[in-house]
Amino acid sequence: MAAAEEGLARYLERVRGAATPGEWWALFSDLCVALPGLERRKLPNPFSQAASPACGLCDNLVIEYRRDMHQRWGDPNAGLRLGVSEARARNPRLSLAALATNGLTFHVYTPDFDESGRVIGLHPADGLNLVSPMMTPQRSVEEMSGLLRRWLK
Repeated sequence: MAAAEEGLARYLERVRGAATPGEWWALFSDLCVALPGLERRKLPNPFSQAASPACGLCDNLVIEYRRDMHQRWGDPNAGLRLGVSEARARNPRLSLAALATNGLTFHVYTPDFDESGRVIGLHPADGLNLVSPMMTPQRSVEEMSGLLRRWLK
């Protein structure tokens, strides 16, 4: 667990400086390798092949990296909904989940689709705040590992 906690500390130290989805992914992918209970592999960058620069598909998880998680105007999940729609069009049989993150907070949603495959809703399903005062390093590692085991298939 100590190696995972060290990996988390490195991640938290650097993640605030991530300006692009690719920069965040490099840090996050390194963290995933250190987390217990996950297959220890470097995950390919889902943003490098994505149609939308802020959304990418990693296995079954549509991921949107946005520095401002709580924008005040408009629909904060419009980009995520578009990413889920694009992933569904390319992979109609894949059971998708959606993740919005700024690198510190993680919001997981399950999508609903209409008969044509269009996203009609994103329902909150899970979440994690790595910088919550209630989170110890050990608990953060456990919670992040659990979140990824539940949703990344």
